[in-house]
Amino acid sequence: MNKRILAITLALLMILPQAMALEMAYDAQTNTLSGAAPGFLIKNLGTDEQPRYTKIAEVTIPEGLKDLGGLKSDPLEQNFFLVPADETSFADTILIMYMPGKKAEDMAAVYGQYQDFLSMTEAENRSFAGHNVHLRTLLHEEYDYDDMGNKTDLLGYYLSCATYTNAGDGALMVAVFTKTTLDPNTLPAPDALYALLETLYSGIQLEKNFNETEEGQ
Repeated sequence: MNKRILAITLALLMILPQAMALEMAYDAQTNTLSGAAPGFLIKNLGTDEQPRYTKIAEVTIPEGLKDLGGLKSDPLEQNFFLVPADETSFADTILIMYMPGKKAEDMAAVYGQYQDFLSMTEAENRSFAGHNVHLRTLLHEEYDYDDMGNKTDLLGYYLSCATYTNAGDGALMVAVFTKTTLDPNTLPAPDALYALLETLYSGIQLEKNFNETEEGQ
């Protein structure tokens, strides 16, 4: 799990904030937003000195999943870090976030650049719940590490499937990570991943200014 979060964090360091759209009222004295709600996907499209907190989408979390509070460095931003309530689910974690200044097709093409993996699929296009999506799936090994950071025991294998859709001047990302298993043959088939993604995307309503762009779809 820590390795997966680290890989996503490294990818986030590539993001350069830019874009413009629906700003939320920000009170600098109290460091609070007016009108924010738990289901809003909110991104600061400005800077630390001149923030522009913007509602990107409304997200309805599917039944059977719970939000652990997102992956973010800014406490006023809102994205989603979901885990299944059912321990028998093949999914381990799910990330939903917005990447300003990025194109979906470019993000899918470079997915895995900062991660170790055994194999990857070709980047491809699919449609989930009416969203045109670019995606790529990676097969990973997961290891234990000693105090010096060296790999020791092989813990098993897992899949990550990262999907991106163009939204305004950036890309919406929905990424699914499976549980680790000792036998890679027991990992879920693509159709199982796609069925989960269909459910996830059906609960995402982009704001008007972030409706999917035609370019690259």
